[in-house]
Amino acid sequence: MKMDKKNMNSIIQQLQIEAAEKNSSVVELLRKAKIAASKLELSDFLDWIEKELNGYKTTDTIPEYREIHGDPRGWNPYHGWIPLLFAEDSKTQDLISKRKVIQSVGTLEGLILNKDSSGSLEMPFSPEANQQISKAVGFTTKFTLMISSSSIISILDTVRNIILDWSIRLEKEGILGDGISFSKAERERAQEKIVYNIEKIENFTGNMGVMKDKASIKIEQNYSESEIKELKNIMIQIKDNLNTINLDESQQKQLEAETQAVQSELDNNNPKKKFIRDKLGSIKRILEGATGNIIAQGISLLIGKYL
Repeated sequence: MKMDKKNMNSIIQQLQIEAAEKNSSVVELLRKAKIAASKLELSDFLDWIEKELNGYKTTDTIPEYREIHGDPRGWNPYHGWIPLLFAEDSKTQDLISKRKVIQSVGTLEGLILNKDSSGSLEMPFSPEANQQISKAVGFTTKFTLMISSSSIISILDTVRNIILDWSIRLEKEGILGDGISFSKAERERAQEKIVYNIEKIENFTGNMGVMKDKASIKIEQNYSESEIKELKNIMIQIKDNLNTINLDESQQKQLEAETQAVQSELDNNNPKKKFIRDKLGSIKRILEGATGNIIAQGISLLIGKYL
């Protein structure tokens, strides 16, 4: 969009034109708005601009548009990122799925430029939050919030729209300036007429403290068809080799019973992973007792993948 001479002489109208350009840099837009807000001595709006340019502190009150929702996940070395689900604790599930984005606009623009082909972005939890979740789950791993790049784009668009609305209000009050300068009358009018309150939400520093005990949180994912097939094959191998694995009679009977229990659970439409893991752990311990038996060692290794 071309600017005429009048537009070139008014930083306010320049802001309007650049804010209306979808692909214009929001960082550059904020810098230009900073000049205008500083010249007009609009301290509240200037404070907002500074935080958008430099990032928010965790103790700051964060604008509502910077709260995003995502998909909390935990890292499984065999399956990658898997959903982090909370048992009978919807409040905690909702809390852990929200994040306040405190990064600067420049950082957010960089994230969008470097997003992967899926359009997903990863927001790791802080070390303190990660430790808390690990304690609740019962084992240590990495936890992150997977978010859509559209959530970040929405933040940038909101910042762009705020500046556009602000500049339009200034023009309606006859505050245009000459280049980057404003008259005394314009400055006084701006301080009297232009009161801009960015919608805010209370900060919730320490929000991870609501998590309770191991029963309130879990990492869960249904077995895939290929995994169910592999587990069934492992159970068949165990049954076929019961007599060749060096076990006493009681161990052999226990192994047979645990194997049958796993097979029966795998035949269900939605096999319970915790039940199967517990049984597999028992089977693995029995097999490890068959010292020096190659078949037992091989099967034990296969089972270890699911533990």
